[in-house]
Amino acid sequence: EVVLHRNQASCVEMAKLTGKNLAFQTGMRLTCILFILAGNGMLSMSMYLKYANQESHAFLEKHVPALRELFIFAPLVTLIFSLVIVSLGIFGYVIAARKIRFLLIIYFSILLVAWIAELGVGFTAFGFRSNLKHILDTQLADVWNKSAPPLYSDRMEIQFLFACCGFKTMDDNPGPDCRAEFKRPCFTAVEGRVGYLADAAGIVMIVTAGLELFALIFSLGLCIGLGQDSGKDAPPTEQTELLR
Repeated sequence: EVVLHRNQASCVEMAKLTGKNLAFQTGMRLTCILFILAGNGMLSMSMYLKYANQESHAFLEKHVPALRELFIFAPLVTLIFSLVIVSLGIFGYVIAARKIRFLLIIYFSILLVAWIAELGVGFTAFGFRSNLKHILDTQLADVWNKSAPPLYSDRMEIQFLFACCGFKTMDDNPGPDCRAEFKRPCFTAVEGRVGYLADAAGIVMIVTAGLELFALIFSLGLCIGLGQDSGKDAPPTEQTELLR
């Protein structure tokens, strides 16, 4: 009777573990599917950062040194992370389906590194955004003020590329080609476009890091559950054999 009672208790514990493992497995597989979708979205964003508004970005990259890293590294970093996220999604889905504990440990370790890196990049993007006004107040203002009459070449190019007029206001030392359809000063136009890119990069990284946090929880839970399962499946001890 004692042995039967212990066997029944063991079966109940095993059922509970199996239920938890199934929940963690399902959560991990769903998160991995979202990884693949998010990775493709990041890939599209990388292409946008690289090829959209190339003329205006090339001008800022040339004349505003502090923005050079944004236009060079933002598309590259986003591309790298998109490939990493898609790979983690595929790898994690296969591991979750097969429930291989050793590979789960490796997956968890890689995912943890990616999570820390994405948080770092996301907060760096937001930090850059908060410093953007100072950059434009100094470096872009210097370009604007050095573009003196009678040529106004850089002022005219900024106004044309960003559809703006004047620097801080529309009456602030405008170039000679202010058009009626230009409705905002160039400082606001440049800050809006560059700030949008920095904000978008930061939000995408933080949101993806949030998905990775769920994946970390699910993979860790599944890994622990599989370890407990293997312990329950261990060969019977001498004491158990004597009871039998």
